[in-house]
Amino acid sequence: MWQLTLFEIVRYIVAFFVIITLLKNITFLIIAPFYPIIEKRRYLKYLVSAPARQRRLDQSPKVSIIVPAWNEEVGIIKTISSVIQNGYIEYELIIVNDGPTDRTSEICEQYVRKLYGMGLITLHNIKVINQANGGKGAALNTGLSRATGEIVLTLDADSALKPGAL
Repeated sequence: MWQLTLFEIVRYIVAFFVIITLLKNITFLIIAPFYPIIEKRRYLKYLVSAPARQRRLDQSPKVSIIVPAWNEEVGIIKTISSVIQNGYIEYELIIVNDGPTDRTSEICEQYVRKLYGMGLITLHNIKVINQANGGKGAALNTGLSRATGEIVLTLDADSALKPGAL
């Protein structure tokens, strides 16, 4: 019968994994040129299904987006804009201003008034809540207590939603 040493067994196992890795890489090199075609087909299917997505929007649940903010005057406008430009209709944005030492609250309120004046939002879409500094957890709890949506989403004040994420 066959008698293999430990070294030979390890050598065969390593050779097996090297062959598997090479096959995987060769397969990727064969498939990679067709990836843009596959993505274009996926995008066309997405466009064709637009009426179905619009029907779903009519039956969409309300989403509460809670944004805890502490000293976020630099990025908060981008965050608010990303939510508004997302295209989802049934949302409420709750910005919980957690005792900042900068102008976050003032910037949020000015921007909300500007958006309301332009007719891009209604007053029930965005709430700015000011509270004493209690940390991110306290800000999230405050937002949860004021949320009225069926779905709750948390978003950092220095982050932005991708278009169509909601």
